[in-house]
Amino acid sequence: VRRVRIPAAAEQAVAASQPAAEILLDLLATAARIDQALLRKTRVRLRQDDQSADALVEYLAWHHPDCWRSIACCGLKAGEPYERRLLNRARLQKANPELVRDVQALIDQQHSAYSCALQLETELRSWNERDRQQQAESLSLLQRVIDRLRQLALMPASAEGTNSGLPVWFNDMIHRLPPQVRGSQQLAALIAEGLALTDTWLREERILPAGVSEQQYREQLQVAEHRLGAGLPLNLDVGLQGSTLVLKPPGESLRPWWPLGQIQAVARKHLTVSVESNTGERQLVSRMLENGSDERIPLPPDARAVCLETPASRLQLHKISRPTWAQRFWQDQWGLAAEFRIGNVPFVMRWIPPGRFLMGSPEGENGRYSDEGPQHEVTISQGYWLGQTPVTQQQWQAVVQAAKKTDLKPKPSTFAGKPDHPVESVTWHDCVAFCQLVQGHLGSDLTFRLPSEAQWEYACRAGTTGAYHDGSACTQPEGNDPALDRLGWFSENGGGSTQPVGLKARNNWGLYDMHGNVWEWCRDTMRGYPAEASVDPLGPETSGASRVLRGGGWDTSARFCRAAYRSSYDPDFDCHSHGLRLSAG
Repeated sequence: VRRVRIPAAAEQAVAASQPAAEILLDLLATAARIDQALLRKTRVRLRQDDQSADALVEYLAWHHPDCWRSIACCGLKAGEPYERRLLNRARLQKANPELVRDVQALIDQQHSAYSCALQLETELRSWNERDRQQQAESLSLLQRVIDRLRQLALMPASAEGTNSGLPVWFNDMIHRLPPQVRGSQQLAALIAEGLALTDTWLREERILPAGVSEQQYREQLQVAEHRLGAGLPLNLDVGLQGSTLVLKPPGESLRPWWPLGQIQAVARKHLTVSVESNTGERQLVSRMLENGSDERIPLPPDARAVCLETPASRLQLHKISRPTWAQRFWQDQWGLAAEFRIGNVPFVMRWIPPGRFLMGSPEGENGRYSDEGPQHEVTISQGYWLGQTPVTQQQWQAVVQAAKKTDLKPKPSTFAGKPDHPVESVTWHDCVAFCQLVQGHLGSDLTFRLPSEAQWEYACRAGTTGAYHDGSACTQPEGNDPALDRLGWFSENGGGSTQPVGLKARNNWGLYDMHGNVWEWCRDTMRGYPAEASVDPLGPETSGASRVLRGGGWDTSARFCRAAYRSSYDPDFDCHSHGLRLSAG
């Protein structure tokens, strides 16, 4: 190896030319490609203002470490050096606007001879320096590129679709733009649409660059994927295997499997997963999913919330701890459940999430009464717990016997001696006192009480709109209604008495015996239905006034067991078909 000593005079010349070389690259920061002709013209223009801009300046700029190089051209690398030079260029524009304007004209002239893609990138890099007419021309050019991406998205399997380099270039180009340009109000929608269209090709994690609107991106992604997948709905089951979140096609059997919910996608599934830790740190993962295959997402031990989102739907999951009043706490296909015990007798409560529903019945429903209308929208603003079954004789006895002082009878039922049958022959006042006894056993974390009439119907329907909680209609209001026969005990199948709880089909939230077996007392009095929507409606709780009963009983016809049917009795009245269901919130 022979060492070559650089003469001191040469070192001095390089040092003297370096500042001009830096300025030269700052001036060219908006150029997507710097070829030798452009570099020469820009250096000559700079020399008019800076006599040190000699030929050596070109060499130093060409070989600068901030640049990438090929045989015929060079350009600034993306990242911090590029961002810094854009700021330097903005300072130069304030100090010498004529110089910057002349150089930009040289860049535009040179790039007009290239493809529209390179021309577009250069124009977008200098977006904030352009006048309205120039910006309008750039928008038109950007729209042409988006139109081409849209055409390619319609034929991804064709030779033209698979060989096109436009999607990759567009994605990289947007990442090279300054954040303030990506966030421009005039450009935001087109940039979001372009990125959404490129995701029909790029099967990689998508992290949106700063400045791009996440909401606009998702809206455009939904449009793009519905166009590509012909809008075909596709549901995915979401669950846990250990600490791994698993998305799978419905019906596929996995062991072990802890179901959490379901999310809807389209034929080409784009999934974004946001994981929030206990410290508030947020991790974002974005990917394209293959049809017919499971997707597995390992969750960190400190994950406290997960949001899964496709262009069609969103599923939010939150880690929650077992309530202090519950001995057991779990989630199954019907939702959350918790169990507490009094006197070693279990009580299972089901979580009823907040939401909206249509309360009452439509005018054409079989067996309908006028006080069930008008049908109106009701919002239940807070979630609450509701007993999985009506309170049983065994549960009633356990609570009363565990109480230190109460006037309640431990065995009030007419059909006594049947522990798993619902308790009956209890007044409204008895039921209120019972709820207070449960409250006394479990402490003040929850308030135990009877559900309101609106809460009862909302829980009964569980998202359905038919006469019964499975969505079916009442076809035989006074006879042996086949739909009701599957769901509850009534006059045609009750056998002349109450029946064990939990034998008929449960509803979508895991509640049994919402139709028939025993009428269930509600907290409020009967109110007149309004035509307008309401939030958490509650009838007057006037002392001594009649209280609402819902659900029908073992001795009533099908019409009285419908979800919308309303009855009321004096709060001191007890009957061999009147019982209760615990509510807590």
